[in-house]
Amino acid sequence: DQLSGWPPIRSHLRSQITARRRNPATFFVKVYKEGVPIGRKLDLLTFDDYGGLIRALGDMFKTSIF
Repeated sequence: DQLSGWPPIRSHLRSQITARRRNPATFFVKVYKEGVPIGRKLDLLTFDDYGGLIRALGDMFKTSIF
């Protein structure tokens, strides 16, 4: 079962999504960057800590959070 879509999914996110399909516990939120009209859906349970979430958001929006 191949994941596809737009925007392209990075390999580490693809593996997290595949792992989560096996474990249905999820907590999705929609995140937006100010000035960008399109938000992104994010599963908070895929992150072990706040630092991982910050790195993912920085990668997702191609910016530095701090």
